[in-house]
Amino acid sequence: METNEFTLAFDASHGWLRVPHTMLMQLKIDWAISEYSYAETTPVGDVWWLEEDMDASLFIQAYRARFACLPFIRERDDGWKSPVRNLRHVQQIVSVPFDKVTELLGRLTAKGDEACAVAA
Repeated sequence: METNEFTLAFDASHGWLRVPHTMLMQLKIDWAISEYSYAETTPVGDVWWLEEDMDASLFIQAYRARFACLPFIRERDDGWKSPVRNLRHVQQIVSVPFDKVTELLGRLTAKGDEACAVAA
């Protein structure tokens, strides 16, 4: 079951958005996530912690284009150093150039500016 509620964990210098890998595949953007994001294996499947600058922005734009609303994001302050930093980095078979990701971001159409209703 997919969700429309996501956690943004942040520490003193950066932040990461927790997204199930299956959601990234559904949105067809898993290939564009950079090595600056982190991956975690959980009992219910892999989740990726998308770095806040490019990867999380790409996810939010793809989500908005697909579902016509913004994802609901809860913030979590991890203090000085987030445990996300201890996870393994995302490793892609092919590294996607920055300009190709920004081109993809530019092609995604903004269809809604309201957050989707959170599933009960």
